[in-house]
Formats: sequence, structure tokens, C-alpha cells
Amino acid sequence: MHSGVYRLDGHPGSWHQTLTAAVLAAGPGAVVSHRGAAFLHGLAGIDPRPEVSVDAARAPRLPGLRIHRVAALGRPDVGTTDDIPCTRPARTVIDLAAVVEPASLAIALDDALSRRLITVRYLQCRIDALGRQGRGGLGTLVHLLGQRSGGGPHTQSELERRLLCALKDGGLPQPRTQHEVALPDGGKAYLDFAYPEAMLGIEADSYRHHSSRTDWRRDRTRNNLLLALGWRVLPVTWDDVVPDPTDLLALVTRSLNGNPRYTGKTVQTSPLAQ
Repeated sequence: MHSGVYRLDGHPGSWHQTLTAAVLAAGPGAVVSHRGAAFLHGLAGIDPRPEVSVDAARAPRLPGLRIHRVAALGRPDVGTTDDIPCTRPARTVIDLAAVVEPASLAIALDDALSRRLITVRYLQCRIDALGRQGRGGLGTLVHLLGQRSGGGPHTQSELERRLLCALKDGGLPQPRTQHEVALPDGGKAYLDFAYPEAMLGIEADSYRHHSSRTDWRRDRTRNNLLLALGWRVLPVTWDDVVPDPTDLLALVTRSLNGNPRYTGKTVQTSPLAQ
């Protein structure tokens, strides 16, 4: 596969094999990075590429591989995934800013946040620790982080962000995000969006995060507990929001106006729902 790196004849190829061979060929201290590391972490929106980072003092030339020479790869930035040395999720997202389009970076960032691979605060700390000089695309990443922190509403996925924008553009009141509800069994539930006065919750129901039987049973149990407390939870999928959220906005409007618990201002029918 590379000079001094072989695979067994007849063994089927795979991206894991390609990336393992790349690290071996690049030599001691090399790690899979950028789009290669994004593949190992399963980040959405990124097409895999064989990319490796090495110490800046080294300059290996390997056909078919993109080699990045970096000044520092310390313990906070390096780990292993599937037994392959690679950059950790935070460093991977920082590196991606230099090699992918802003739209793809936003999707990967939201995916990492929604899966709790990273937090906004930790990513900001890593950016400060690594320094901003000479890092391409970092301005875009900092801007994206600013949209997901500070005084603005905080969302953890692309679907959640689009849903929040749809509610705002539709003239609906701004919901609370990641609203905490104490459950009868002593546990806590967190609703993606909530109108507490109306006891109405809205959940961004992504197949990626609710695809297993265990996920489905856990969500059903939680929703039953919320129902027992008087909450109504509306599951929302990507197709409900993109490209046309008209029916969803009408449903949320009716749910708020028709709920006797809701004491807020009556919501007018959204222009998008007319």
C-alpha cells in the first residue's frame, strides 16, 4: 500500500485499512487527522480523505496521502479510535475549518455537539490554547461557535437550529431550549424546546440519535413520564422542517392557543401557515 506497508492479498479494502496504512507509512508520531479523523469519529457532512498530521520537523512524501505538518500534537489533541492513532474530536473540528466549506463545517460541528463529543466551551479553550495565527478557516469556526453560545439560544444539532429558525420566522414565541423537567422517578428530562406555561415540548427527532431499540424504549419511557405530568411532546423530523414547515407551525400555534394552561399572548396564525 505504501513503501514498507503491505496488506494480505485478497483481504477486502476499507477506510480503516487505508487510514491505518497511512499512519504506518507516515512514521512514528503520525496521526490520522482532518477528514480522515472526521470519518473515524463519524462526523456528519464530511467526505473521508486519507489525511495525516506529523511533526513539523518531518516532511514525508507519500503518494495519495495529504500530509499536514503541525507545530504541536499534545496529549489533549491525540488519542485512538478503533485502535488507530488520530486527533481527538475537538482538534479534528479545528483542523476541519481549514479544509472544508463553512456549510460542511457547521454540520460536523453540530453533530459533534449533539453527540456530546465536545462542548462549545471546551472547543473555545482548545482554540485559545493552540493559538489562532496561521490556522485557516478559524474565523468561520469562531463565528459558528458564537452562534451557539453567549446570549443567543443554544442548540445542539443542525435540525434543532433550523427548527428554532422556523419557529422564529413563523412569528411564534421563542421557546426555552434544553428545558429541564423533574420526573416522578427522581430523574430529569431535557426537552429540546419547551413552552413551559403550555406544558408543550418539541423534540428534534433525528434518526441518527434514536435509531436503536434501546434509544426507542428509553425515549418512550421518558415521554410517558412527561405525559403523566401533563406535558405534551411533539416529535419533529427533518421532513417536518425542511423545506416547508407550514404544517408544523400551524400545529404549534393551535397547541399553544388551545391549551387552557397557556397564559401568554395569543399567537396569531403564522403568515407561513396561511
